[in-house]
Amino acid sequence: EVLIARRTHEVAVLTLHRPQRRNALNVELCHDLLDAAHQAVKDGCTAMVITGEGTSFCSGADLNEVYGKTFTTALYQTLHGLSQLEIPVIAAVNGPAIGGGAQLALACDFRVVHDTARFAIPTAVNGLAVDA
Repeated sequence: EVLIARRTHEVAVLTLHRPQRRNALNVELCHDLLDAAHQAVKDGCTAMVITGEGTSFCSGADLNEVYGKTFTTALYQTLHGLSQLEIPVIAAVNGPAIGGGAQLALACDFRVVHDTARFAIPTAVNGLAVDA
């Protein structure tokens, strides 16, 4: 189980659950996150919180899956899908949000940030362009 979805009253809480990979995004997690978000809206939730299990919010893309169009498509569908939900989406950033993790936080409407949170876009540091 790479995502834990629970509900408190009318608020869906989606927890990235890959602590052994610092909640890195892979195809399965991207699909599960978007599916759970759509299900929460269908179930009548009026807000959503996305957070990470353990000490990281999201360490970005899982480098074991980042190469190839399948991952890129899943990531972009998830980011765009979350940004277009009819309910407010809150990123509860409980630790590092790196690369795709920073993109995930930015796809949310609001960000609540713990003092241990750090944001980084390593691609830009390496002099490479980061796409939209």
